[in-house]
Amino acid sequence: MPELSALAESAAAALGAIPGKATATALLQALDADEMRVKRAAAFSIRRAHSAELLGPLLTRLARGGQSERALVYLALAGPLSQTRDNALLERAAKLLDVTRGSERDQLLEALAASSQPRARATLAKVAGSSERADRAKVAELLAAQPDVAVLERLSRDSDARVRANAVWSLGFVDAAGREAARVALVRALRDAEPSVIGNAAVSLGRLGRGQPDAAATALCGPLLHDARATVREQALRGLDIVSRTRGGELTLEQNLPWFILGHHTLPPSTT
Repeated sequence: MPELSALAESAAAALGAIPGKATATALLQALDADEMRVKRAAAFSIRRAHSAELLGPLLTRLARGGQSERALVYLALAGPLSQTRDNALLERAAKLLDVTRGSERDQLLEALAASSQPRARATLAKVAGSSERADRAKVAELLAAQPDVAVLERLSRDSDARVRANAVWSLGFVDAAGREAARVALVRALRDAEPSVIGNAAVSLGRLGRGQPDAAATALCGPLLHDARATVREQALRGLDIVSRTRGGELTLEQNLPWFILGHHTLPPSTT
């Protein structure tokens, strides 16, 4: 009956806010429901619940389940993976990469990236050295959440432009400890041949420039603002716009940018 199906869906959705082993058992049962709407609600609840004890059963389903069941597990997987400290389970998840391809491989990497544990971080670093450029590009993208400066610096010099563009974007989110190394890599990337790499590097320098606005403004003012490619000019301006919004009055565009920039360029609306 539609009413019972809707009730089961609501119950599965609500379970994500209730901790405990009984909840974990109920959510796994809901994943086996007949109605897809209930299954999806359970998957999203598992993702939201962050219950580490669910990781083992989910990995078993990934290894043995069909395509539709695996799709549900991938929806849920990041929650338990983000909470577990069990290296044996993290190793199981990493081993699944040996037999996973395509979009499912991307989803598994996304789930592993939710973990801050050294075993998961080591797995991402290993995949960053893959001969497959899609792997390298995905890791470069995912490391924005928990940047590894050494890995991203290497990827910023990759032979593939998409990998480099993703890497320099992620370098804009490093913490204070890695900021100087990231700046060096980003300034080098401003000399890249690809507009996407240059543009992402400019925006990332703007983010990092909140701590040293004058240095960022120096890097972003000049040739980039006179580049023949409109996308490069726009992204340089976006980077400067981010710097200009630094708190505490460290830098204002009107006070620090050359008059010819203010007179001939308009900052685009920023969503950063």
